[in-house]
Amino acid sequence: MLPGFPSTKEDLRAQIPADSVLNGNTAFNDEKRGLPDGRSRFDASRSSPEESSKTRRGSMVPAVVETQTSEEDKDRTQQSSSARRDKITGYMSSTNGRIQVVGSASFIGGGAALFIAKSIIPFAANLVGVFGAAIFFAGSFFRTPFGELVRALGLSLILVLQRTSNVRKKYPTWRYVKAAIGSTKQNLRPFPPSRNLWTYEPRRPGDVNFSMLYSMLAMSFIGSFCGGSVPIIPTWIGSLTGAGIFAFGCTLSSAKGDLCRTMGMRIVALLQELWYIQTDLRIIPKAAVVTSQVIDKMMLFDRQHRVKDRFLSLVTRAYDRVTSQMQDDGDIRRSSPPPP
Repeated sequence: MLPGFPSTKEDLRAQIPADSVLNGNTAFNDEKRGLPDGRSRFDASRSSPEESSKTRRGSMVPAVVETQTSEEDKDRTQQSSSARRDKITGYMSSTNGRIQVVGSASFIGGGAALFIAKSIIPFAANLVGVFGAAIFFAGSFFRTPFGELVRALGLSLILVLQRTSNVRKKYPTWRYVKAAIGSTKQNLRPFPPSRNLWTYEPRRPGDVNFSMLYSMLAMSFIGSFCGGSVPIIPTWIGSLTGAGIFAFGCTLSSAKGDLCRTMGMRIVALLQELWYIQTDLRIIPKAAVVTSQVIDKMMLFDRQHRVKDRFLSLVTRAYDRVTSQMQDDGDIRRSSPPPP
């Protein structure tokens, strides 16, 4: 026996205090309560592989959730702390782009005001056009819904002008113009390259997109506009005649028909580009916001000053005066003696 070591079990138990035994049992029980199913760490180590895999998967889920949450917080922080990243702000970040957007917006505002004023007050159409251009020019510098709409309209015109070159390359018309007037004798490829124009579908990547219905609708619109502008005949007759002639031209199987169909599809392609640009710049939602604000302002102004009631009363008085004057004229005619 070595000195200092217990010789029997009784001596070993005598050297171990009772508190440590109790504390050990208590710690064992606490450890057993902390583990799932009331098992100790020794029992958990001897569990089946399926249970251990479930435990590991369960411990990994909170880590994945915390990672996703942290990434979302980073994105939100970047979005809230950084400047706006839309196309309008990116295009206007340079001086040249800012000048182009402001000038394009002023041109749209002046043109729209001039077009509306010619049908309402033609004697002051030029003045109204200048006023509309000034409003759009000033609105392009404000961070308001109206300013957002003005800048979106200005950039949309710039993008349309930039994309017209692609449309011209995709649907060339000059070759068919020469063939239609007889200045060239080359055998041109018909447009579209199909015998049945109504059932054409592109089969290869290089084939052009074509729709007979859309082409005829586009050319009918152009024909109605051209026919209605003729000053000799009535507007509605000229519009119907022009629409019918241009639509019939799309059905011809000659160079003239190819020209009409190409022009129609060029218009359709431009309208598609306009729709894509509108979707990117969100012009319609911005216009809806501005319209709702204008309606709210008008309703508030009417509620304060009763403009609608005054206008209705003025119209009613004018109508009463006209009807009374007509009745007086009728009475005078009835009372006057017949001519000899």
